[in-house]
Amino acid sequence: MIKQQGNRLAGRFSKASRMAGDVQAESLIPGSLWLDLTNRWAILVLSLGYFSAAFAMESVASDVDNPIAFAVSGEVVVGDEDVSQGQAVLDDELPESASLKRNERLRDLLTITLGENKQEQRTGDVLLEAVDGSLLFEDELGHLLLLKKTDVVKREEKVRVPQITAEQLEQRLKAELPAGFRILKGRHYTYCYWTDQDYAQWVSVLYERLYTGFNNYWDNRGFETEEAERPLVVLIFANRQQYDRFARLDMKAEPTGIIGYYHVLHNWVVMYDLTADGQFGNRDRDLSQVLSHPNALPMVATIVHEATHQLMFNNGMQQRLADIPLWVSEGLAVYFEAPDLRSKKGWKGIGQINILRYGRAKSYLRQRPVNSLTTLIQDDKRFRDPGGTLDAYAEAWALNFFLLKRFRKQYQDYLQALSAKSPLDIAKPEERIQLFEEKLGKSVAEIDNLFLKFLIDLR
Repeated sequence: MIKQQGNRLAGRFSKASRMAGDVQAESLIPGSLWLDLTNRWAILVLSLGYFSAAFAMESVASDVDNPIAFAVSGEVVVGDEDVSQGQAVLDDELPESASLKRNERLRDLLTITLGENKQEQRTGDVLLEAVDGSLLFEDELGHLLLLKKTDVVKREEKVRVPQITAEQLEQRLKAELPAGFRILKGRHYTYCYWTDQDYAQWVSVLYERLYTGFNNYWDNRGFETEEAERPLVVLIFANRQQYDRFARLDMKAEPTGIIGYYHVLHNWVVMYDLTADGQFGNRDRDLSQVLSHPNALPMVATIVHEATHQLMFNNGMQQRLADIPLWVSEGLAVYFEAPDLRSKKGWKGIGQINILRYGRAKSYLRQRPVNSLTTLIQDDKRFRDPGGTLDAYAEAWALNFFLLKRFRKQYQDYLQALSAKSPLDIAKPEERIQLFEEKLGKSVAEIDNLFLKFLIDLR
């Protein structure tokens, strides 16, 4: 547990992949972080150098000075008949997994109040504690909860409890998710799906390959990753309409143009069956053929992109709600997303040139400002500017591609420093620049000169 002190924080919110309109390469903006300031948010306010909490239950003005805002986790309530609360339909008994460890460890045991004065017991870890008693709490399912002091009825610190079992995981998912899903258990993932088993199996193969390939990639290069502490949860809805109904409540925002997302608070990836509407041809064909349609390329990239975020937040590379620059988190996700439609599973491997981003990065060179790299590194504003988002993603991919090819050891040292960051401890722009230059061993200007030459010569 960390008691947070300081006078600087900045928000990190639900992650989402945005697709504006169709699936053309120019419209793809995967992994965008966004704020919906018209909904209810929890606002963390620093006072006198100490971390204290205040809670804004109504809309928050966009000009609030350095706000911390993120959606309050809560129960999912869906009114539609086909996605209402209810019992899950299980394929089989859930097998035990290497991720469901039987050994005991010390955790915090809380009795908390969640909506309508309903009390529940949750085990997990207190990540941050405010001086007013508010808590940032990670429960056994991986949900992050921001709890006011009055939400905590009872607290037992460091109680020896077993890791969550398969049965307990199943019960939690049944309590929180819409009815009618079945469960497919993979080695590292638990898939809750409302579509047919063939599609869930296709996603399972894709994600398990990514999990192994991603961790092996870093382990083989001396950056030691960790096994996920618990099964990673993936939700696969039957169609766009069902997905939209759930996403509105899960994200507390309209999912317009979003085909899939990683929720940083709930720690799950959410998507729908991309073949359900028949846009890629006859659904009765082999799925690998259906998803080899050219327009499926950015969609496959999106669901790999979101899984990459989930992996980085669960294998020790990144801490949720920590100040990870978006050029790093989004650039790495784009680096690993690159699909290859020649592969039967729609995704071949890691570190290939991302065709979608390569073209955009090349075209950006024609009007690239001289301070482009500085603005990319010092803050995240370019990713939130609708007019520059695509260029920010393209340059983030290109910079990660360059650093992993030419400055691998130094860049890994930089990533290691970021992995040690605590939640909600936010660096100033000059501090971001300083850390980058310190770990890379060169100034931003020097890196920029080498980067530009590399990008111009890249074929």
